[in-house]
Amino acid sequence: MLQRLGWLCLKSHINNMFNLLPNQQKKAIYKEYNSRRIVITINFLNLTGLIALILLIPLFFLINLKHRASQEEIKNLQIETPELKDVQNLELAASKTAAQIKLLNKFPVLPPLSIWEKIIKNKSAGIKIKSFYYSNENADTNVSIKGTALSREALTNFGRSLESEAQFKNVNLPVSSLARGKDLDFQISFLVVQNKEY
Repeated sequence: MLQRLGWLCLKSHINNMFNLLPNQQKKAIYKEYNSRRIVITINFLNLTGLIALILLIPLFFLINLKHRASQEEIKNLQIETPELKDVQNLELAASKTAAQIKLLNKFPVLPPLSIWEKIIKNKSAGIKIKSFYYSNENADTNVSIKGTALSREALTNFGRSLESEAQFKNVNLPVSSLARGKDLDFQISFLVVQNKEY
């Protein structure tokens, strides 16, 4: 309490002394005070900037290191895959591939496995299939089956069951395949029509 009282007395004493000074000296003191405040503020800002710069130096080195590493990786990729250098050819190849994919999507093709499953489903025990050939033309698939049949009846039944499939059209069983009574070599060809519901 006494200390505070002493401080207040000193402050009032300084103020009284300051009031006794002429106006010119008061202005000079205010000028000096303001210039010191400006110098302290500038020094504080400089110190803050210096600290920020010191803290940012490791970050700068880290970014520089990562940039160099990424450039090295790009160089290694270009060495491993020289096609990347020739961007124009790469773009041309990509556009050709995209065009081929578009063309394939235009004609939905029934997978060979699906065709094969339908053939096996219609095959009886008297039919032995030796080869299966298919080729895609436009939206349809040409299929050819070669094999042997134990009897003429087994072969004709197999031909009829293939005709009963909704997607199998133009089932062709040559008459020459039915010439013998048993152990008949045959070749059946037909068209697989692509319907939207499949």
